[in-house]
Amino acid sequence: MVNRVILVGRLTRDPEIVVSPKGLTIAKLRLATIYAEGRLRSHEWDGKDGLRRYTTEVVMDQMKMLSPKPESPVENGQPAAEPVTA
Repeated sequence: MVNRVILVGRLTRDPEIVVSPKGLTIAKLRLATIYAEGRLRSHEWDGKDGLRRYTTEVVMDQMKMLSPKPESPVENGQPAAEPVTA
């Protein structure tokens, strides 16, 4: 059975790095779908409200930072294209 996931996109904020009680380094990412490759792991538990909760995580083997998003002329207040004159 293959358990593999690859995500490519841009971070929406800085990664949050934490270390688990077992010594595993965990990066929590919010992304508009960074390049991340690994396997999926799911957890379920009962919340304080008695409802069943689920979380799916990507256990990464590899992560590559993409280059920054290029600025577009429109974002700089400039037109995206020169007007055409006849």
